[in-house]
Amino acid sequence: WRTQGGVAVAMEDRCAHRNAALSEGALVDGKLGCAYHGWLYDATGTCVGVPSQGECALKAVCVRAFPVREQHGLIWVWMGEGPPTREPFPMPYWETPGWDTYYMVTEFPNEVTHLVENFMDVPHTTFVHHGWFRTPSHKKVVVTVERTQDSVLVTYDLPNDKVGFLDRLINPDGAPTEHTDKFYMPNTTRVDYSFGPRRGFTITSTCTPRGPYDTVVYTLISYQLGWLNRLAKLWMPFYTRHVITQDVEIMRNQGQN
Repeated sequence: WRTQGGVAVAMEDRCAHRNAALSEGALVDGKLGCAYHGWLYDATGTCVGVPSQGECALKAVCVRAFPVREQHGLIWVWMGEGPPTREPFPMPYWETPGWDTYYMVTEFPNEVTHLVENFMDVPHTTFVHHGWFRTPSHKKVVVTVERTQDSVLVTYDLPNDKVGFLDRLINPDGAPTEHTDKFYMPNTTRVDYSFGPRRGFTITSTCTPRGPYDTVVYTLISYQLGWLNRLAKLWMPFYTRHVITQDVEIMRNQGQN
């Protein structure tokens, strides 16, 4: 929830009184009120009001509040013990000149490990995304997998790679394609395609688990297509939403099985 000053707050979703979900409550004068008995909490999680007891405030009663960072269009919550020991993941090209970006928020009926494997899995694209993202080419591709300081880096040696029916649009000059995938423990992937020094796009997915087979994925699409950036705003969201919907269906298939 947000304070009257617009500051984002994250708290355990459980009232200290009778365990009701605070997310079902309401904001009252900049405080979070429980839907069950109206107990009020401030941004630190401290109980500052008990309506049934008049002006009473139970300063010793608290709901756990978590450190929050608002960055790159996302709200990050630190759920570890003590203060944060790392910065939020730097979502690529956010507010970078020459690049346009947008988010897709998608619910997946599968767990995080299967999702990050899918997002970095090239062979599935010719089946799940046939015609939309790739078509079978029956070419031998040399793939290099290596550890970096903060990721697992996969590099594909296929300079004449074609990215579906949009290839001529996003790479009109036929520049050599550079394709890399990165996995960052425990829940983020980054897929980069570049076509020369001034064209390319990046797909960055960070996964938030809600249950054993229930995950929300925040996907940042970043693209630099020169003068086509203006036109891309019209068709890119439709295209990427269709592709990710295909991923949702195959992840449902795998998750249910």
